[in-house]
Amino acid sequence: MLVGFVLSIASQGAVVGVAFKDVRAYKDTETLLCVPLLPTFSYSFWIPRLAFETVLCILALIRGFQLQKDEIGDTHWSGNDLMKMLIRDSIGYYIVMFAIYLMCLVVWITNIYSDHQKSHI
Repeated sequence: MLVGFVLSIASQGAVVGVAFKDVRAYKDTETLLCVPLLPTFSYSFWIPRLAFETVLCILALIRGFQLQKDEIGDTHWSGNDLMKMLIRDSIGYYIVMFAIYLMCLVVWITNIYSDHQKSHI
């Protein structure tokens, strides 16, 4: 997991480094804000994060299925109740964070392409 985390962060850093190397901006006449024009590939910043979170969720699901399989026919209490709660919360976290990261990815894709078109007007 540590290697996957480091690879995820490193690839996100590489995308940011390359994307902001020659960043340009334009002044939005409606809001009077300076808006950066990022390269069209900068949306890929979110892809490693989505992939890493997906791997973590898959690991939690595998462990959850293993616990469920081990408990069939077991009627006494074991320490698995805490593990079940952690797995449930890990999956819930994944669903929420995946939705947020996916929304960010979609917003970046749509804004980057609309900003890219503005720069050619």
